[in-house]
Formats: sequence, C-alpha cells, structure tokens
Amino acid sequence: MYKAIRLWEQGISAALIDRAACRFGFAVGPLTLADQLGLDHCLAITNMLATAFNWSIPESLEKMVAKQQLGTKTGQGFYCYEDVKLFSEKPLERKLYRKEFIVNLLEPLKQEALRCLREQVVDDRDLLDAGLLFGMGFPAFRGRLLLSKEQNTP
Repeated sequence: MYKAIRLWEQGISAALIDRAACRFGFAVGPLTLADQLGLDHCLAITNMLATAFNWSIPESLEKMVAKQQLGTKTGQGFYCYEDVKLFSEKPLERKLYRKEFIVNLLEPLKQEALRCLREQVVDDRDLLDAGLLFGMGFPAFRGRLLLSKEQNTP
C-alpha cells in the first residue's frame, strides 16, 4: 500500500494501480484495500512502519485523513463511493508498460523479503513464499517473489 500511495502521489490513477495489481493476481488492488480498511487505520500503520523503517509519511494520506476522507466508511478515499467507477483508465495510462509498473509496485515487498532472509527472520525461501501466499495472498500462480539465489542475492 505504501508504494501504491507513493505512485498515486506521482499522478498515476488509483484505477491503474489497482488494475495492475489485480491483473498480476491479487484479489483486490492496494488502494481499494486501503479504502476498505480505512485511511485512518492505514495512516496509523504507516506511522508505525515509518518509525521502524525510516520511511516518510505520505503527505497525501495525512491530508485525506485530516479531511475525513477515510475510504468506504465516509464515501471518499482514493475513490469516490457515490459514483464508483473503479478501473476506468485515462487514455494516456493505457500506454504505460504494465510489466515495469508491477515490478515497481512490488519492489518494496521484494526488498523486505530479502531483508528477512538476510537477517534470518525466516529460515529459507520456501517459508518466505508460504508466508507471502497464506499471510498476504500473494498470487500462487505467479510462483515465487524471489526467483533464485543467483537472481536475488540477499
């Protein structure tokens, strides 16, 4: 979600971000999920992670919460829930190369997985993959997040 919010801040539509994640195989896009969880909860989680990982808090998320744009529970978040048009793309966005986009979107997850291996939070890649599959719903048909030791050396 953090990376998705950062991409949204750069001008990529919520619909494109969510569509890319769903086409990759996730059941729901990260910004739709954020709206469903509540942006106030996402901000609280981001504050904790920002402290732990030295991240900056997305200013847009803080502003949305301050305006009480909390997602589905208030009718406004990354999407407006009075007139839901999820996944409607702007013509320019259709030209974006989606493989590069999803690689960019998944990069923080990959880096965190590598850190978990490096710091021995997880014993091996099989357990890491099981955690991703069962813990966060990583699409099983996509195979492993980390391909091989040669391609992803921790």
